[in-house]
Amino acid sequence: MKKPSRIIVDDYSQYVQGKSSNGGCYIYSTFYKYVPNLNVYEVTYSTSAEFPYCVVYGCFCNETEENSCCRRAKPRMVTYEEIMSDIKDRKKYHKDNFEKFIKIIIEE
Repeated sequence: MKKPSRIIVDDYSQYVQGKSSNGGCYIYSTFYKYVPNLNVYEVTYSTSAEFPYCVVYGCFCNETEENSCCRRAKPRMVTYEEIMSDIKDRKKYHKDNFEKFIKIIIEE
């Protein structure tokens, strides 16, 4: 089976229009980029917030500081199966609202 080159999971469950950049109601995204020679995906994160956000740990921080953990850390690696398990868990958590809150983009 050919693995997708990239999978993006956007979580809109906390999103409120007009408050998504500095009002606390952000979109959170998880990016999975396939690393063929290792047969795993590199995980990074982002948010719609205009505040510093760690792409490695998926949390708010001051990544501009010299000794910030975000500047020294390496992205986590996961398998395709782990990604599918995460999506399945999100479906369970959001139940009837999964289609409303979670958007999944798969790039070949």
